[in-house]
Amino acid sequence: MAQHTNTSKFIGFSTYLIHQDSIESPMFDSLVSQTNLVERAIRRSRSRLSHFKSILKLPDHAKEISDIESTLVKTPEEYLMEISIGTPPVKQLATIDTASVIVWTQCLPCMKCYEQIQPMFNSRNSLTYNVLRCNTTQCKSLERHNIHGCLEATHKCEYKVTYKDKSITYGDLALETYKIGNTLLPNMVYGCSNANKGGFDMNTAGIIGLGRGPLSLVGQLGHLIRGKFSYCLVNWMERNTRSKISFGANAIVSGRGTVSTRLVSKYPFHLYYVTLEAITIQNKRIKRVTKSIENKKIVEKGNMVIDSGSMLTYLPTDMYQELEDELISAIGVAIPVQNPSEADYKLCYKNTTNIQFPTIIFHFAGGANLALTSTSTTIRYMDLTCLVIVPDNDLGVAIFGHMSQMDYLIGYDLKNWKIYFKPTDCSMHQI
Repeated sequence: MAQHTNTSKFIGFSTYLIHQDSIESPMFDSLVSQTNLVERAIRRSRSRLSHFKSILKLPDHAKEISDIESTLVKTPEEYLMEISIGTPPVKQLATIDTASVIVWTQCLPCMKCYEQIQPMFNSRNSLTYNVLRCNTTQCKSLERHNIHGCLEATHKCEYKVTYKDKSITYGDLALETYKIGNTLLPNMVYGCSNANKGGFDMNTAGIIGLGRGPLSLVGQLGHLIRGKFSYCLVNWMERNTRSKISFGANAIVSGRGTVSTRLVSKYPFHLYYVTLEAITIQNKRIKRVTKSIENKKIVEKGNMVIDSGSMLTYLPTDMYQELEDELISAIGVAIPVQNPSEADYKLCYKNTTNIQFPTIIFHFAGGANLALTSTSTTIRYMDLTCLVIVPDNDLGVAIFGHMSQMDYLIGYDLKNWKIYFKPTDCSMHQI
């Protein structure tokens, strides 16, 4: 039975995350080989990297007047989340994005909707659907993002998001009831997308934004969940498994082995930044130097983005090269081979050599040391074992991808502005 929220309480609820290549995903294809799965994930990571480059490399004057319309890039996402919308509730699978700040799905009646495999939500059939007016606080909160509009005849609030690839999602901004897990969440701001243009994926109903912002899912639930959400990601190559996402009281990460580091606020403000200080392999410590002041090299705060949308972890080229050199030295006898494909991997070995990748420790500010074993730093690709950490020198910040996050319970505390990590067998961390 669904539980209604009490706005004076600290609530907690959980649901599953479904990787887009898992058996439960509408994108599942049993005929796709492991090699093709990895290649698809690489393409998504590459698209995601381009997304970050487009928003992180804006000139300073653009940053001063930036808005969501000028910074959003539609990219293929890795994980789907089940959310039910309306009364009676209609189940939708939508992509989660820790870099998006609004919740929208396609919505009937539709002027121009893209083809969607799932049943589409029909706002006319919902008893709790209520379009917002232009003078409401929620509608006005979109002004600084330049994604809201107003129909003068009806004073109806509308939103419009234009992505970098010229795709557009447009529709009414409304209040609606969500159901996540067994918890009903009334009066949530919802983008009823009834006009779309461009290359949207028929397998997903829309986007669930988990980024910083008043109208993202976590932003709206701030007073109920006290700014807390967490997830635990299983190995996505095991296609019959689920990951878990939790909110509020269910998202507290504590106990033996838990470490934390501070989140850093910087442009663009809807992303989650942390400070990577160094990486250690065996006894070799590789420092992350990003700034020079008066001939002193220091670590710049907020030099890494925690991202759920990229499989790969990206490091600056100089830091990566030190890492690769130390790995080759530590592995010893085996000789790395040239990656023969168009994949982005730089360090690969033949599977027949039976090599052992050493543990790689990421050191974050505040003493948060994450020990990553080969299961979260390497992947089988064709007849190779390859490192999923790769170089990129054009980004300005590093990206901590979702393979590096596997088998850690990761908790975001946006009230105290911290992120927590706890080593966890995520396959056992179920609802």
